[in-house]
Amino acid sequence: MAQMKCSDIEKIRNKMGLNQAGFARLLGATAMSVSRWEREVNCVPSRQLLALELLARDVGVDGWTLWKLAGLAREDARSMLGRVHARAIVANRC
Repeated sequence: MAQMKCSDIEKIRNKMGLNQAGFARLLGATAMSVSRWEREVNCVPSRQLLALELLARDVGVDGWTLWKLAGLAREDARSMLGRVHARAIVANRC
């Protein structure tokens, strides 16, 4: 998989078949924020990077670049993903 840049957000959104407003709802953001991310006016805030990385994985894009922008070490990112995955499994069992 290729490394993702902020400008690849549009590619992810399009692969998901979403407009900016729909994509923004998934990330808890605004359509204007998504537009700014796609144009690299602003980059994704760290609070949305995890969700964006998970969406990127679903469409075959490596989101590690965005995690680095948030200052996360690869080991921290893997640890976070493990916890999120475990919580998702538990939530689906209930």
